[in-house]
Amino acid sequence: MKKSLVSGLAVAIGLGSPVNAGQPISESLMDCAALYTMSNRLVPARPLTRKGEKLEQAAAVLQAAAERQAIIEGQANPRDYVARLCPQKQAHWDKRGAMIVFSEEFREWMTYCRSLSRHLDLRLQN
Repeated sequence: MKKSLVSGLAVAIGLGSPVNAGQPISESLMDCAALYTMSNRLVPARPLTRKGEKLEQAAAVLQAAAERQAIIEGQANPRDYVARLCPQKQAHWDKRGAMIVFSEEFREWMTYCRSLSRHLDLRLQN
């Protein structure tokens, strides 16, 4: 019930998209964090740059938001829940390979992530 309520809420606020269908917002936030992290790792020297720092910061903000959202969704132990999701989401996106960043799916996800972040009033960059 909570899952459909959350998905319904996402559609009602204009965040509806095939990319988030059927999963809690906390999971979508962890997908977003994983995508920011993956983007940072694609260029080996990037983590040492200002852009790399911003990507790392955005991933951390999204992960913290996922913990807060998990509380709202009724997770008994939100920190453990997010800690379990983190490697799962990283593995999911990593297995897609570096070329995913050139796909329509990646663009849709990043658009969704920015929209969700704005809706939740998350500051992904300083």
